Amino acid sequence: MMFEGEHEMIYCSPDGSVREALKDRGVHYLPLKKLCAGEIKHAIRLCKPDIIHAHDVRATALAAWTAGRIPVISHIHVNNDNMRKPGLKPLLYMIASRKVKRVIVVSESSLNEYIFKKQVEEKTMYLRNAIYTPALKDWCIKI
Repeated sequence: MMFEGEHEMIYCSPDGSVREALKDRGVHYLPLKKLCAGEIKHAIRLCKPDIIHAHDVRATALAAWTAGRIPVISHIHVNNDNMRKPGLKPLLYMIASRKVKRVIVVSESSLNEYIFKKQVEEKTMYLRNAIYTPALKDWCIKI
């Protein structure tokens, strides 16, 4: 695994096909019954994380509202149309982002086209999707 021996990481999400992908990568996994505040609070009590890294808008909002004093990082991987115009989802994300320490976007358009860009841009950084070549080589050998 990429950070083995450096950081302990636990991936939490609703159970599904992600379980096998994480197992193949050697990532510890805590399945959630569903993505909701109660399940995230339960995971926080079990894992006692130093930081929470949320990988989409809904996970960010739920993590921000349940994390207490634990820092939350929001990682946005896509540029959805519904984040470009007024609506409940972009508004809830903007409110949640006030509690978020940093926002990571994988494309400039994810930030530039977000309707509430001005409220999050100072804490936003761009981090392009990267390929971890040792894992890619292993995967290629397997197929």
